[in-house]
Amino acid sequence: MIWARSFRDLAALTLVVVMVVSGGCKPKKYAVSTRIDSGGEFDREILQPLDDSMPPEALVIPKTALPNSQPSDYALKPAWQKAWRQCATRPATPDTEGTYVSARGHFAVVDEIPRTYHLVAYPFSDRVASNKVNHAFDNYLLFGVDSWNETLTETISLPDYVEAVDEMLGQMFPAIGATLAELLGDEYDLTALHGYLGGDLRKAIRHLHLWCYENGPGIAADGLSGAPVDELRQILAGAGLKLPMTGDGASVDQERLSAAWEPFVRERIRRLVRFKASGSALSEGQIQALMDRFGLFSENKTPAATHPAGPPQSDGQAAIWHAFLGHFERLSKVSYDQARARWEARIGGAHRVNPLIQGSLHELSGSRHYAFTFVAGGPILETDGQRVAEDQVQWHFTDLDIWPHGYAMQVTAVRWNREAEKKLFGRIVLGDLDTVLHLRDLIADHDDVYDALAQAIEQGSLRPIKTLSESKEPVNREAAKTILDLKSKR
Repeated sequence: MIWARSFRDLAALTLVVVMVVSGGCKPKKYAVSTRIDSGGEFDREILQPLDDSMPPEALVIPKTALPNSQPSDYALKPAWQKAWRQCATRPATPDTEGTYVSARGHFAVVDEIPRTYHLVAYPFSDRVASNKVNHAFDNYLLFGVDSWNETLTETISLPDYVEAVDEMLGQMFPAIGATLAELLGDEYDLTALHGYLGGDLRKAIRHLHLWCYENGPGIAADGLSGAPVDELRQILAGAGLKLPMTGDGASVDQERLSAAWEPFVRERIRRLVRFKASGSALSEGQIQALMDRFGLFSENKTPAATHPAGPPQSDGQAAIWHAFLGHFERLSKVSYDQARARWEARIGGAHRVNPLIQGSLHELSGSRHYAFTFVAGGPILETDGQRVAEDQVQWHFTDLDIWPHGYAMQVTAVRWNREAEKKLFGRIVLGDLDTVLHLRDLIADHDDVYDALAQAIEQGSLRPIKTLSESKEPVNREAAKTILDLKSKR
């Protein structure tokens, strides 16, 4: 995206090589379908990559290394395969890469459904993102209500996230300053630039991380307006950048956003860098020469790595990178790769999301895309997904949507008990959801109503309901009338 490319160039200027979007690989796709039948049992079907997101109980090879250093294919344990009616591996489709697992099974209760997702926030082996499934059923005799909740979790907590951001910035900026001093210090007076990097810019980047934690990854503010955008504008203004806004001032002007970065960088150089010998500012041509030397905004190429780990794109960038790595290890007493792995896990979670620029480290091997489907035993009452049929709902999301709190999917749906209807009324009588919801409230809160209805269904007779209609309790009489009126419906 445009923001990522622009932020890359700003980062290259200051060596704030915090997290930069990668690209090039096809996404990893997950498809999960769950159907609940009239008896409350489950049909589950999955299609997902055979990779480091598989649960350990499914794999012969232990998951002990960083994801992108593991083999792309794993052997499945026979015991895990036998938990499904069918389970096999298959090659990727034209729009995916690697080997996939396809499995389907029938399960009496939700606890029997095998775990299928387990992503470790390496190097912290005890921090795991997984799929949590919960199911509850409320029985109202003529029908029931299923409550289904499934969550793909994350491993991030706000205190640890803030501590990790501070640790990252505390290690990065001294190395950045030392690198600039080595490469530019003989020719340029960098006093003001060092003050800016360690002061306003460092503070702004910290605040941006906190802003993203509250508002989601990516600081282009797509789809946001009002207070979040006002806060973002204030944060960037603290670093000297005026965020371009739409005419009404309510949201970010996306078309002008990328164009704002190069002038901003030029202005930072003009204000903060001086020739050491003369004390004079750089001319436009000299600023351009300095930017060209380090490949800033050159051809606006898409960057090649997240948290720069691959080879830089120019000789100038290679010199920066080599010097930076040396100073980082000298000052921090740890290699940059080791430190980076910890930051990525503590800030980006198991999915290693880059909060600043809507990227994931997993884009080095394909970002993760998810499609979940739930088919109920009757009409959907409530859901946070997209309804595609009366009894069916879907969710489509990516690893970016899971960060930082996890991604929850919820459905509440009717499950018909047509046999009970036929036994009591001789035919199907329920279909109007307003009536169903009214009956639910009457049956759930009143034992007399529940007991009378249970007797009526057991006997195949409405006599217990007619007796209930003579009760002194108004609620009992209302419930009895509602049930008896069903006889004349349909």
